[in-house]
Amino acid sequence: MGAQFSLLAALSPFALLGLRYPLRLLPIVLYEFGWKLLWFGFVAAPLYADGRMTEGAWSNALACFVAVVLTPIVVPWRYVWSSYVAAPVERWRARPANA
Repeated sequence: MGAQFSLLAALSPFALLGLRYPLRLLPIVLYEFGWKLLWFGFVAAPLYADGRMTEGAWSNALACFVAVVLTPIVVPWRYVWSSYVAAPVERWRARPANA
């Protein structure tokens, strides 16, 4: 539980920066969306299917549910596609000047 709070506390300053630079910090929003979606699929769904949801699991599920529902509404998906999926690949190293 402490690791979860530490992660969220470390991401909080980035969330504030995201208000000023939303497109530059979009990968962090996508990361948040991804881990919450995975948590639903690999943790919450099996617990719910087995009838073993605890109060803490329900609390996490509600918080993650809000993010998983609202994030796709506000993400500029055309920008994500053009910038991260369809964009040309950048080289890791610069070419030598003589090449």
